[in-house]
Amino acid sequence: MLIKLTKAFHCCYFILLCLIMVEVVWKMVEGEYFWGVFLVLGLALIYWAVNPLAGRWRKAVSCKWIWIGARLVSAAVMLAVAWNLKVELTWDWGYLLKSAAFYAKNDFAAQPSAYFAQYPNNCFWLYCLIWLYRAVGFFYKALDIDSFYNVSIVVSCLLIQLSIGYIYRTAKLIWGEKRAFGVGVFALLCAPLYLYSGFLYTDSPGMLFGAMVLFYYLKLKREENWIKGLLYSLIVGALGALCYMTKVTVFIIFIALLVDMLFSIRDIGLRRFGMWMLIVAFSIIGTWKSIDALVKTEITITDEMQDRYEFPLTHWVMMGVGKIGGYSPEDVRFTYSFPSYQEKKKENVEEIKRRVESYGFGGMAKHIFVDKMKRTWCDSCMVGDDYISRVPMNDNSMLYQVLSKQGQEHRRFLQYSWAHYFVLILGMLLSGLRAIIRNDRQSLFVGRIAIFGIILFLSLWECNSRYLLAFLPVLILTGADGFYPPGNPSNLLIK
Repeated sequence: MLIKLTKAFHCCYFILLCLIMVEVVWKMVEGEYFWGVFLVLGLALIYWAVNPLAGRWRKAVSCKWIWIGARLVSAAVMLAVAWNLKVELTWDWGYLLKSAAFYAKNDFAAQPSAYFAQYPNNCFWLYCLIWLYRAVGFFYKALDIDSFYNVSIVVSCLLIQLSIGYIYRTAKLIWGEKRAFGVGVFALLCAPLYLYSGFLYTDSPGMLFGAMVLFYYLKLKREENWIKGLLYSLIVGALGALCYMTKVTVFIIFIALLVDMLFSIRDIGLRRFGMWMLIVAFSIIGTWKSIDALVKTEITITDEMQDRYEFPLTHWVMMGVGKIGGYSPEDVRFTYSFPSYQEKKKENVEEIKRRVESYGFGGMAKHIFVDKMKRTWCDSCMVGDDYISRVPMNDNSMLYQVLSKQGQEHRRFLQYSWAHYFVLILGMLLSGLRAIIRNDRQSLFVGRIAIFGIILFLSLWECNSRYLLAFLPVLILTGADGFYPPGNPSNLLIK
């Protein structure tokens, strides 16, 4: 039964990835972005030709030191990109930075603005930013919002670099150091990581927590020592809570871990599985309660504010079935117009029904599997080139002209970003194909579950290609799984 269920899942995963690949290839053909793919193929042939020589060179110079050097170069480039592509403090990211500065300077522990009652999911990250402002302000008394913006760039780059580090460590755990080096370099070459490096928003910490929870989960699965197993269970649970409180969508990775664990009961053993699940549950609830209590010491939302301003989950589903399939100012005004939470929810549900009925079965299928998939999965920059174009501080720099959507040289950059993205999607597709052929759960079964989950979730929810940013560690590792032979099962499962 388990074997049939696994194969059925992998078939569904493969079908969805085929649909995404068709959309990606069509977009590349439509935009004439295939020249970059030919460049990648050329580089692959060169690598194949010089690989014997490179192998002897790698023996003389440790991959570890090459990796450290590559990381330092990447960090320098990332800081330069973020610094030269600064924009005015707009959208939710800018509002959180300004709010953190205001609250920190005024010891604002009373009623926050209606925004945080409307979107309580941002309260935890606001709390973190408030304390970051206070910590920096303790040493730098002249700190203002402009200086805080500069500090946030450094912190954002640090979080992204830490995420790349965990991608490398996870790959090393699965495939060993040499192949981990290749996966790490592929991650270092990922364009969206640099385009978003200047935005210290929930995507950056969400990406880090998602990468960490995956790494420590895989450590947990291979750990034979009971004490260390319990410690990793505590860490996984705590990171699950942080995923949820930072970026709710990243919690999908944690759910994928639980599903993978259920499929692995035979390998783990029922007794150990029960103990792990108990510790994980204790850890996630304890961490969530503790953090929630801390946040409420700074940000207190009254019941009246919550009932008046908070948006129900149905609001994002309503936007998801709208014509755009993503964020809609009209839909925000529609939901906001109703005076209570229950009325908002009721009207959202009615509007969802009207929209679904107006589509019909065929129209709804097209909306989900064509329009929304195109909006979510068919942007090699994950709309980072658009975000750096919103009220730029310096639109004359060379970096802006190359990386920004409005830049005159941006088309050349897209040849590169689409080539990288094509390889990523192809690897994810091949990972599913290999799993069908082998019909096993080796290597990154958990990664395929997480990707399957985010595809389904964004098919119904408000979609935005930026939401994939926090999932890049999972996407990259699963993509690598498509090109590398599966890791030794003993590396991932308890014997």
